[in-house]
Amino acid sequence: MWHTRLVPTAARPPGNRARILIAAPDRPFCERLRASVDAHEALEVVGIAEDGEEAIHLVETLKPSVVLMDVAMPGLDGIEATRRIGKLSNSPSVVLMTSDDDEIDDRAVDVGAAAYLRKGNDLTALLDFVVAFASASVSARSSEGPTQKRGAAR
Repeated sequence: MWHTRLVPTAARPPGNRARILIAAPDRPFCERLRASVDAHEALEVVGIAEDGEEAIHLVETLKPSVVLMDVAMPGLDGIEATRRIGKLSNSPSVVLMTSDDDEIDDRAVDVGAAAYLRKGNDLTALLDFVVAFASASVSARSSEGPTQKRGAAR
């Protein structure tokens, strides 16, 4: 079951692919997700991070529009990495992923995650979510202008 909270914050210029950074410690999962994302015409994976510190570094250097961040990261976890990414100038939208049954709702909102979901083995459903999220982000950004605050949607 997918649990999401969507607060679109990132956009990509019209005609460009959304730049996705995957941050998760499970390399086989990351590679399967990369292949699925890269196969979609509107998306491209620009990097993979295996821990929170690396995710922050790659956000600063690769400038993704969306980060898919696993909550359970070694060292600096996904919650703290998301909080730190949110403090960067021009920070991307961060979608937190978890495989646990624990509710991450309050923590995700508190650190500024744009969305959260429970990941599973169904990469098709995850990809559908990423495509919809990237599209919603583009629509929200183009209709609001660059300086308006984006609100929460459920």
